[in-house]
Amino acid sequence: MIPKGVVYSELRSKMVKNFPDGSKAVYGGAGTIGEWLSTGSLVVNTSTKKEVTFEAPIVEFGSSLLTEIENLLNHCFEHLQELVCVSQDSRVRSKAWNTVTAYYFAFFSASTLLRLLGRPVIFLTRDQLHSFPKMLGHGVAPNQGAFEVSCGQVISVTHGVFNLRSTNKLHEATWQRLLGLLDETHRSCIPKPDVKETLFYDCLSTRVLFSKYVNYQWPSSIRNLANYRPGFVYKLQTARSSSFKLINEWDCAGSQETGNILERLVSACRSDVENFDNHIDLLIVLGASLFLLSRELYLDLLMRKTIDKRWETSRRLYHGKMCLPGGNSTALARVF
Repeated sequence: MIPKGVVYSELRSKMVKNFPDGSKAVYGGAGTIGEWLSTGSLVVNTSTKKEVTFEAPIVEFGSSLLTEIENLLNHCFEHLQELVCVSQDSRVRSKAWNTVTAYYFAFFSASTLLRLLGRPVIFLTRDQLHSFPKMLGHGVAPNQGAFEVSCGQVISVTHGVFNLRSTNKLHEATWQRLLGLLDETHRSCIPKPDVKETLFYDCLSTRVLFSKYVNYQWPSSIRNLANYRPGFVYKLQTARSSSFKLINEWDCAGSQETGNILERLVSACRSDVENFDNHIDLLIVLGASLFLLSRELYLDLLMRKTIDKRWETSRRLYHGKMCLPGGNSTALARVF
């Protein structure tokens, strides 16, 4: 369903180097990157109010990424289950809360992708951050909040220098980082991507809603309006929203149709940018697209690395109980 050309190859290349041999996610584990930063084999170089730099084994970073990836994929599957139930349910459902569910499906898919690409945005507590100046013996700790993590330089076969930079709020920074990264990657690819890939990534990184919201943070703004603005979407509506039936379109869509579905919703927003229903529709198809992209990259990781397949086996068992529109053969939630 996802077009696989030069852009996909570039993303796959970015992904693979984050998981050297030995990277592992202990089955059933719930360790986080933040916990690794507090307990891992780190050598802190600098610690300021805005940034921390440290040296660490790349395999430890890869393992912490992989643990969060496995758990976040489970988040995605559970939210997808709720969305497909909504799409088939004839009962009165809350349009506002369903929009929030669609948002979190998209957000967890985006978070998975950032970890696959080695560029996570994470929230760190005061206690976690105060461990850095303690390890260094001097300096100050950044304030509690969201941080971008990246490997700035590989200094040996086993170790890298990592950067931890203070950023915007967690959700807003996640969207800004991922959609900006996808936009930059597909525009800078040599050779140029084909028509299908260009359409797909142009639509994923669309700026059509920039006139209404702040840059690539628009998915988070939609969630905030739907859930937190009194009376904006919570209106005791009894009519079934057609938005949530969009999830069914992905059941049998090929790579060309995937781009066409996205393009149709981008065009709808461009034609009537004031229509909030159009914004919800675009959010839903963005989430489905990011989920599919994350799953294809994860499959490539499974094929290239020795990864504990019990995580995917658990998802396969869960998949068998889902109320998917195409049954167990659905393309949207296929398991490996």
